[in-house]
Amino acid sequence: MMWGCESDFLDVNQDPNDPTEVETEYLIAASEGALAYYMGFEVNRDASLICQQWSSIYTQYWDVDKYRLLPTDFDNHWSNFYGQTLSDLNAAIKLSEERNAPNMKAIAMLLQAYTYQAITDMWGSAPFTQAMQIDEFLTPEYDEVSDIYPALISMIDDAVTMMEGDSEDALATQDVIYNGDLVKWKAFAQTLKLRLLMRMSNTDEFNASDVGVLISQGGFIMSNENNAMFVYGTATNNFNPLFERFTSSGRANDLAPSSSLVDLMNASNDPRRASYFELAEGTTNYVGNPNGHGTSVVDDLSRMPFWWYDRNNQDGMKRATLLMTSAEAFFLQAEAAARGITTADPAPLYNTALMESMEQWGVDETDAAAFLSANPYVDLDGLYVQKWISLYDQGLEAYSEWRRNGQPILSPAANNQNADRIPIRFPYPYDEFSTNSQNVPDDDVNTPIWWDK
Repeated sequence: MMWGCESDFLDVNQDPNDPTEVETEYLIAASEGALAYYMGFEVNRDASLICQQWSSIYTQYWDVDKYRLLPTDFDNHWSNFYGQTLSDLNAAIKLSEERNAPNMKAIAMLLQAYTYQAITDMWGSAPFTQAMQIDEFLTPEYDEVSDIYPALISMIDDAVTMMEGDSEDALATQDVIYNGDLVKWKAFAQTLKLRLLMRMSNTDEFNASDVGVLISQGGFIMSNENNAMFVYGTATNNFNPLFERFTSSGRANDLAPSSSLVDLMNASNDPRRASYFELAEGTTNYVGNPNGHGTSVVDDLSRMPFWWYDRNNQDGMKRATLLMTSAEAFFLQAEAAARGITTADPAPLYNTALMESMEQWGVDETDAAAFLSANPYVDLDGLYVQKWISLYDQGLEAYSEWRRNGQPILSPAANNQNADRIPIRFPYPYDEFSTNSQNVPDDDVNTPIWWDK
């Protein structure tokens, strides 16, 4: 399986229990490549289908679109995160300790925290305390999300504390996300911590003062140039995973924009539509496909972005997988203000979040300002809707935010196989029932994850 990074990154995942022949920085590169590839492809695809930003046209993804979620369909998701990303990060941490390389260890820990949050946001309870210790725990127990989230926050704090200086020269070319820039990694850490704290905001364990202190410290991702993303290239083994799996393989029409998203954006004349979707030839109106509809392509149905249909389009080949953005950072701060957690005015933060999203998607500044003037901050629900729209192509985060705050209001997909309920987590993989069945918890996809109140 290719991860979309340079070919010399791909040979380090042979035996993470015996990594003495591997340079630590190559393990960082490999883990970033694996994380970005699966967040950008399989996880992104399935979460975007369930939370109705994308829809399935042909039979390839009808099961997910209609909520027939089979454990066997999620084996790759689980094994990719535990068997590749976390395996490489665990090896990188051990090597960093042996070689007294605290900055590399810190970056590995931050990536580890990001990965574990993704795992718990997909499934809920998951192996954590006993994970990645196969010699001692062949069948690891599952930790509760309510225990994992605080542990991840502590992991982030520890990582930031151990960083030395503003850059790590050894990672200048091997850290594909930030090129060893520790200032940017600290901003990543602050933003990830804020995401975790706000994700907990509807739980009994939420402490508003923690958010207030964090926001007073600042240091978040403040501009699109500092977004956490993995950029690809034009070599055959270095394509964006969506381009590789859909465009270059001639399967661009497997997916279409969901009418749930398109209709919302049409109602506000959102200028990001030109970046999110492609008009059908000869049409002037954006038209989405209802989830669960399972139609073949109709003449006026809008398609996914233009680069999905051009196998020679280098923008599609190089397009980055987004992990975290400045727009998200400002939306989180705006929400904290709107909920009275801080004394800030939410409107300017909301405005900045939207302008960052517009810039991220290449919208002309004049068009962005006009949209903002016509769609000012009104209330928290409106903020949630705009944040969900801005999380396009970050499927898991869009899905998680919809579960947490219930916005936008979505109707279950047509012809669904889940008793007219939108699933609120992924099913545990079949492999876990085969090898660790004594520890797998409740597997009902309608059981809320701890923070989903």
